[in-house]
Amino acid sequence: LRGKRSMTYGLLVESSGDPLRSFLVQYLDEHAVRRGCRLLIGNTIVDPGAFSLHLLEFRQRRVDGVLCAMLHLAPEQRAQLLEQFPHTVFYGDDEPDGMYIMPDQVAIGQMAVAHLHASGCRRIGCIFMVQCGQAESDRLSGYTLGLRQCGLAGSAPLIHLGGLPRRHFAWEMSEKALAFEIDQAIDQVVNQGGADGLLVHNDFWASQFLRRLRFRGVLVPHQVQLIGAMNHYLAEWTDPPLSTVDFDNRAAAFAMIEALESSLNSSNSSLKPQMFAPPRVKIQPKIISRGSTRPVLNGQDV
Repeated sequence: LRGKRSMTYGLLVESSGDPLRSFLVQYLDEHAVRRGCRLLIGNTIVDPGAFSLHLLEFRQRRVDGVLCAMLHLAPEQRAQLLEQFPHTVFYGDDEPDGMYIMPDQVAIGQMAVAHLHASGCRRIGCIFMVQCGQAESDRLSGYTLGLRQCGLAGSAPLIHLGGLPRRHFAWEMSEKALAFEIDQAIDQVVNQGGADGLLVHNDFWASQFLRRLRFRGVLVPHQVQLIGAMNHYLAEWTDPPLSTVDFDNRAAAFAMIEALESSLNSSNSSLKPQMFAPPRVKIQPKIISRGSTRPVLNGQDV
């Protein structure tokens, strides 16, 4: 009986309602059901000790393996998780000893630049409002590579790197503080740098840039074109609708569960699961073109 599977996956997230993870959670649940399994979700943001409590519950419920989609995982938490649940798949984590599925951040930068260039932009800027981690650094690499591929590498890159804490969102700021931070980026990259195209951190920040550019009399897409990243549903409701790079959370969820099942199927071997060559899958993004990057000729949308 102890060897029988529970057909349950544990899922660790800071919050299943986090807009950066909510669609991933939805698709993970859908794919789990198709596999004849269910999710046991642990939200770690509710209490400082919630992480350890969820691991205890996972053990008590005998989950088959863990899907970890936490935005920030401390090294000691990671070690604790892998010790107790060697069958663990991470989302957005590229540590050398784990299985991970993540968006191809370099491709996100490349594709965004190529899209802006194809839309007529020749001075393309890249804006991150929070302190850069590995994902942002990879996207910056893709941005500079995209400039070279489009023949735009002759001039200095137009990059604004904000200093806000990593876990910081536009909706958490006062209107005055938000306007100040965005105006700094606009002054540096658009007014001083002459950017006619912008790749902005994510759709939430990009939506605020749309609003602030309009307030300052800069027309999108007539004077500056703009693309976000993630393809949150709000991108369809901005004015103009926001072009974005879709991370393809559906494909990521499928890949996570398939990687976990592959690890579970390896458990018949005498080797520990983590001693196998771990799956390291980078999900290819796709461009969603909307009104914020629509080329304009003679005042008419093309």
